[in-house]
Amino acid sequence: MATEESLTTATQVPTTMGLQQFLNSIPMGATRSIILLLGFVVLLLDGIEVGMWGFVYPQIAAQWGTTMSAITVIVTAGVIALTAGSMIGGPLSDRFGRKIVVVVGVGLFSVFTFLGATSSGITALGVCRVLACAGLGAVMPVAITMVSEFMPDKGKAFLISIAFCGFPMGQAVAGYVAATVVPDYGWKWLLIVGGAMGAVVLPFLLWKLPESVAYLVQRGRGEDEGRRILRRIAPDADLSNLVLAHRAADESAPPKSSIGTVLSRKLLLTSALIWLCYFISAAVTYMIINYLPLIMNNYGMGAAGSGNIVAMTGWGGAVGSLAVGYAMSRVGRHRVLIASFTLAALSVWAVNVGTWGLVGLLALGFAWGFLIAGTNSGLNALSALSFPTEARGTGVAWMHGFGKAGSIVSGVLGGAMLSAGWGVDAIFSTLGFPLLLGAAAIVVLGTVARRPSHTAT
Repeated sequence: MATEESLTTATQVPTTMGLQQFLNSIPMGATRSIILLLGFVVLLLDGIEVGMWGFVYPQIAAQWGTTMSAITVIVTAGVIALTAGSMIGGPLSDRFGRKIVVVVGVGLFSVFTFLGATSSGITALGVCRVLACAGLGAVMPVAITMVSEFMPDKGKAFLISIAFCGFPMGQAVAGYVAATVVPDYGWKWLLIVGGAMGAVVLPFLLWKLPESVAYLVQRGRGEDEGRRILRRIAPDADLSNLVLAHRAADESAPPKSSIGTVLSRKLLLTSALIWLCYFISAAVTYMIINYLPLIMNNYGMGAAGSGNIVAMTGWGGAVGSLAVGYAMSRVGRHRVLIASFTLAALSVWAVNVGTWGLVGLLALGFAWGFLIAGTNSGLNALSALSFPTEARGTGVAWMHGFGKAGSIVSGVLGGAMLSAGWGVDAIFSTLGFPLLLGAAAIVVLGTVARRPSHTAT
């Protein structure tokens, strides 16, 4: 039987907690809400940038006589720059910090979008577009990573989805801004407005966005800098039992680079499956964005009807991002993504079922946004939860890099299909099959995640 003295001694042994336990134990609070809001705003900028350029290209073709081949070069170069920004920005954020990559990326977007408005020729405009894309390419995955590292485990997928829904909402906002600005002031003022939005956000990032404490712990700076940030987040919390010193899983093993970690034997299959899924979902997303006007033309829709359906797709994406994130937090990550991939396949096949009127096409556009953008959002949450801190920026960013590669491939394949005489209905008939492949990949990913050795910290 334990003596009274031994019981007293046992109760006096202090308990310790790690960073994530601490974040789980405190209220959301104002500081973390601001971090979530800034993540949303940064992704809103990304969506605005993607959306507004679709309105710039027809204007420069009309004003400058720019050929479609030249515009295609700019579009392709922009996507390649986005890909490079993602692939480089992630490892940089794991090495130098999350905040600096986000701030520099938004700064590049703002400066070169402004400069694009001063361009007098297609070459200068193309250079500005490429440099702006390189900056923003790094921003989305690193912002998602940063948000995930401040959020509690409970509801984390939903909170990440709140940030991600800024992207489809940004595309919708770009349409409304363009409809207001371009007819009266021209495309250059659209770029000025876009650059100004970035310039307004930048000081708030510098002032209110703290460095990721998880990153600081990983770099051995948790006890000093990390503790100061946590006092801002929870000024009344007791930090005396909080341990912020980094402890490697295997002290005898040499440290790996973030790239080496995501490509290690332990994580290679997880990395490959997540990247494959995002490649598929992004390819289908860009295929729909690129060829939606053709569908509208087949149904005799004018520019106004087409614009309404594109906007409906954007709003469907925002709602779908929230719904998928919420369901992932309640039902389970993998089951929800299997369902969203499968339903997305059915939704793209539905375009071939009967004849759709305006109301039906609006509903179909909303469904595409809800399911496909919702799946994209869910994959962002899943990737942030699947990689360890020391490689999270790289894992999420490379997923986005593969997504950008998917958008390039979809553009090439779509053009080849049209050149070969494929109709829009036939093109959309093919889109369901890769989405079902994505569902199958998530099934395998769920099996891998249930292995005892597979954990992200």
